[in-house]
Amino acid sequence: MGIDVRAARPHDADAIADAHSEAWRVAYQHLVSAAFLESDSVAAARRQSWRRLLIDDVRPEGLDPDHRLYVGVLDERVVGFGHVGAVHSEDPAGAPAVADREELGELYGFYVHPIAWGTGVADRLIEQCHATLQERCGVAVLWVLSDNPRARRFYERHGWSCDTHSGTVTALWEGPIAPGVPRLETPIPETRYHKRFDI
Repeated sequence: MGIDVRAARPHDADAIADAHSEAWRVAYQHLVSAAFLESDSVAAARRQSWRRLLIDDVRPEGLDPDHRLYVGVLDERVVGFGHVGAVHSEDPAGAPAVADREELGELYGFYVHPIAWGTGVADRLIEQCHATLQERCGVAVLWVLSDNPRARRFYERHGWSCDTHSGTVTALWEGPIAPGVPRLETPIPETRYHKRFDI
């Protein structure tokens, strides 16, 4: 079984979108309606969004111009991605900060196709994301759906923590922000995690 991690290329856009959609279908089936998860229009909008970023080089507003997108490859097939850069998300009002904003990085998104779960691809991919974040920031954050125990265990195993001196920070997530992708019917609780690279 051959595993590789490399920078994403323009021709990876559709494979990234497919891994993204399939990971959603399996991981979020207890949280998001089947109509949304199985929607052809949502899948098409997701493919178009990744094509705009990778092929047309059109970045969403506010995205770090020096962001990095990596893909996990299993037996020469792209099966996942990890996307990192300077912090982009906003904390809920009153949430305790984990560092000054200019010192923060963020893991924007991290998804692996279910066919590659348990193969080691995700471990290699997160290690690459960590290496890039460590070069650029002292602390990084990510947001994960609160009722996603598999993902939370994975991040915790790789050194991420949701605990701060003031407790856990949660928010309501309304869904992906991409042209053509509708908002979720009901916002879903998500939890902020952080990882220190400056110790």
